[in-house]
Amino acid sequence: MFCTSLYLTLVLGLERYLAVCYPTSYREFTLRYSNTTRLFLYVSPVLLISILLNISKYFETRIVYRQQENTDSDEMMLDMELTELFRDPNYIKYYSFYTRLFATGIIPIVSLSFFNIKIFQGIRDMRGRMIQTGVGSRRQQEATSELNLAIVLVCVVVVFLTCHIPRILLNMFDVLHINDIVRCKGSYESPAWFKCMAG
Repeated sequence: MFCTSLYLTLVLGLERYLAVCYPTSYREFTLRYSNTTRLFLYVSPVLLISILLNISKYFETRIVYRQQENTDSDEMMLDMELTELFRDPNYIKYYSFYTRLFATGIIPIVSLSFFNIKIFQGIRDMRGRMIQTGVGSRRQQEATSELNLAIVLVCVVVVFLTCHIPRILLNMFDVLHINDIVRCKGSYESPAWFKCMAG
């Protein structure tokens, strides 16, 4: 389930955003719920969304038995073939292109960008407050620890965005050429640069 890693990164961004921008509420939340409960609250929606977004993938192909070609034996070989669902123009257009573009592209990137901008602003503000107030050493150590985790997240998200933006651009190319792809019914030939980027 490809989008699970995307949404886990998104949840990690949300968690750090809450820790940096709403430290009092976040602290109450961590004191109220155990680590196991918090893990369940973070991971269960991600798994549910991932299953819902990917459930139709299991109906795109079916297993068939075929006679082996160019042999004299009667052995059957296992093969996969595309179902009518996968060939349906509406499925291709709305699920394969639009849903994938929004669910695994635009929504995660916009959300992660928002979280990172707010985290960066929160780090800057927190450091300024710590310098002005001269917070005690224990509280300063906790705040420094939270800031370090936030900085690590920012680095992870930058790498994440760098790796996913080319895929999203390819998906946007597909969306822009969707009518050609549907009209050609499987014989559409992508440009050479697209094939090179897509692997």
